[in-house]
Amino acid sequence: MALMQTPISTLVQSYIKNSTAYKAYGTTTRHLHLEGLEGYPLAQFLRMISRKHKGRIWVICPTEESAKDLLKDSGVSHNQDTPPYSHELKTIYFPSNGRKLYTPPFSGGDNVEYDQLNRLTSITEMRHGMIVTHLRAFVGPLVSPETLSASSLSLRVGGAFDSTSIAEQLSRAGYINTVSTNAMGEFSLRGGEVLDIFPYESDHPFRIYADWDQVGKISSFDPITQETRSSVDHFNLSLVDATDKLVTSSIKGYLADDDLFCFIGGDKRLATSFHSLQLEAKSLYRQAFLEDRDALKPDELLLDFTLFQTTCRYSITVMDLAGQTPPDAFKFDIEGPPRSYFGNFTLLKEDLKSFEKQGWKVTIFAENQLQLQRLSQMLSAFSFLSYERMELSGASPFPAQRSSPSVNTRYLDEEGRW
Repeated sequence: MALMQTPISTLVQSYIKNSTAYKAYGTTTRHLHLEGLEGYPLAQFLRMISRKHKGRIWVICPTEESAKDLLKDSGVSHNQDTPPYSHELKTIYFPSNGRKLYTPPFSGGDNVEYDQLNRLTSITEMRHGMIVTHLRAFVGPLVSPETLSASSLSLRVGGAFDSTSIAEQLSRAGYINTVSTNAMGEFSLRGGEVLDIFPYESDHPFRIYADWDQVGKISSFDPITQETRSSVDHFNLSLVDATDKLVTSSIKGYLADDDLFCFIGGDKRLATSFHSLQLEAKSLYRQAFLEDRDALKPDELLLDFTLFQTTCRYSITVMDLAGQTPPDAFKFDIEGPPRSYFGNFTLLKEDLKSFEKQGWKVTIFAENQLQLQRLSQMLSAFSFLSYERMELSGASPFPAQRSSPSVNTRYLDEEGRW
């Protein structure tokens, strides 16, 4: 008799939907403190909360690594060469510019800086969705919204097209006019009717076809073969001129009144990360002052994160350390920590036999199809297993609903950890 397999996403979402925390947000409170959520279940919780909240969700992680892990569990890549949006839920990863404090937020010629500007532009256009970032990127100085808006070039099918004006803007921003566009920072203008641009913040160039004084078609193309890859409706690129004195601001300039802020790691981990940034700013301030008497003081350079946390209109704080949970926190019944097998399939099979006897439903995740096929062959004796292709930051055991053991679920990541 075939065993009906319920997708683990359905089980997780059902558990979350029935939780008191999910029911409370937006009905009895606009501020949640959570305990016991991490990894894949946390990503699912945020996705479901986004459906209840009308505005955007900012997810602030203590470190860059933890932000990338959350993206991985959400099924979204943080890499520069992928679109800033996911398809199911609009999701933007907002990175730092990769520079030390007290250096200009933009110097030009660095694709990491251009990538940050491009994502800032995407954030200003977003009305609903999720923005994942980390503390350094969130509290550090940025190019001001006014500077970004004045220097952003948006090309859209049906929009106005003036090839001469666009070429002048590209040149002022440091782009090089070439015969054929093959590398980042190059553009080519052919007869005033076709314009190729390879943005610094993109992994491929774009070709714009004119239809009189309008954009008739936009496509991305392979810089080596020059062959068309796909058609797009529009794209943006930042043309900030590094030679001008840039106006800077904090992230506050990009926030909206109805934004929800989710703080990952609780107050202590975030406070520790913020304290480290404060120490870094203090250590660099002396040299910055010697070079520029108008240099901002450390407490002016960084956003006051502690104050910001206490004044948010909407907030969710996810605790991950014992002993810091407030009395009104909502607790999720998730088991841990994950167990590692380090390739010991004998021990794994013994545990699988035990899980089967206890009525567990086990889902195994793997990064690619080849891994899934290999695991399914090696574990073919266990008919109760189900498999899903997805890369996880690590295993996050599903809540143990003891009253209904048949729906209890554990799952295995690609490195053999529960």
